[in-house]
Amino acid sequence: MASVYSCINGKFGPWEYYQITMPAADVATKLMIPKDMPGWEDLSLEEKFQRKLNKNRVNSQMVRYLTDNKWRFYGSLIVTVRDDDEMEFSKIENYINKDLGKLYRKASINMGFLTLDGKEMLIPIDGQHRYASIKTALTGKSIDDKELKDFSPNHELGKDDVSLILIRFRPEVRNIFNKVNRYAKPTNKGDNLITDDDDVVAMISREMFDYDEILKPRLVSIEGTTLGNNSIEFSTLSTIYDANIDILKENNHDFSTTEYPGDKEKEFLKNEITKVYKVLFKKLELWRDALSNQEEDGDDTRKELRSEYTILKPFGQRALIKAYLFMKLKYRKNDGSAFSDSDIFEKLNKINWRLENEQWRGVMTKSGDRIESGKDNLQLASKLICHLCGAKIPKEEGFREKYEKKSSKNLPKSI
Repeated sequence: MASVYSCINGKFGPWEYYQITMPAADVATKLMIPKDMPGWEDLSLEEKFQRKLNKNRVNSQMVRYLTDNKWRFYGSLIVTVRDDDEMEFSKIENYINKDLGKLYRKASINMGFLTLDGKEMLIPIDGQHRYASIKTALTGKSIDDKELKDFSPNHELGKDDVSLILIRFRPEVRNIFNKVNRYAKPTNKGDNLITDDDDVVAMISREMFDYDEILKPRLVSIEGTTLGNNSIEFSTLSTIYDANIDILKENNHDFSTTEYPGDKEKEFLKNEITKVYKVLFKKLELWRDALSNQEEDGDDTRKELRSEYTILKPFGQRALIKAYLFMKLKYRKNDGSAFSDSDIFEKLNKINWRLENEQWRGVMTKSGDRIESGKDNLQLASKLICHLCGAKIPKEEGFREKYEKKSSKNLPKSI
């Protein structure tokens, strides 16, 4: 059965394309992934284009996004049209009033109607995961026709308009698939943390300084995981996010980074996180000094402190937060008693945090007073801080052996 769509016709390089919108319900029934099209197995390698469909990503993340997120939105799918003999574009200028103003006539020169007879094959060359998620969200069945457990289809989604860019098939269409997928630059972690409204920890990490609740926005870098010598910031969004994950995990809080739990749960988790920072910023002397003036007048002080002390570096900040959590929730003092905040900060403020201190070498710093990185070093640095504060670390954790192997020196005494 033929269908007619309002359409914009354009040309880019050698490719003529047609941009239309199609109801999601029609997308689910009219499109197909490449391997499902008739004759796929008989095509030559020159004619084939395909990327393996990640069904787990579609079912566990993308479908939930479509069904649970009221702000859902997908960009245009690029679709190649096979058996397109009856596909026809008719310019709107053939139908509009000739008295239409000059500017409107000029603006509408590429507008018109696209007719599809229903016999063509519509195959996404960029967007097969989006197509698969739309079909699954509407039917409740995965792309391999298996029922999803504990899932209710979102039939309202069927009314949504999906943008499609249609291109007539020819073997060279593989070039579009290749270039779009090969050279598309993935967003970096900072970009994702700034924009993600499903990850409750990302939202909390942003809100912590959006309204000066913990840090002024100017003191948090959204780029990268480290700070340069001339950076005026105190920390990075990536460091704060990772530390917030640590805070929630060590406190055994249940949370998801892919499904928003609701405002009430977010506020609860936010409170659990921010109270840790409020204590640290108030009682840890070096951090208090670095943040005593959060305006421009305090920038030189922050730069100077960061050039001298390990815990003014993002890696050191996260190691210290983990150590604080370990002492509050996991380890006890050598005499068997529990740590109080007073015990912890009395010791933390006595530690020699200077970059050149040999106790950090191989664990938190390396040659040239550069900062180490990696999960193993983070765990080791956190436990070293706990040890220096007088924590009794169980022998089965192998802390002493790991430290002495990594640092090539004897474990220093507790303070």
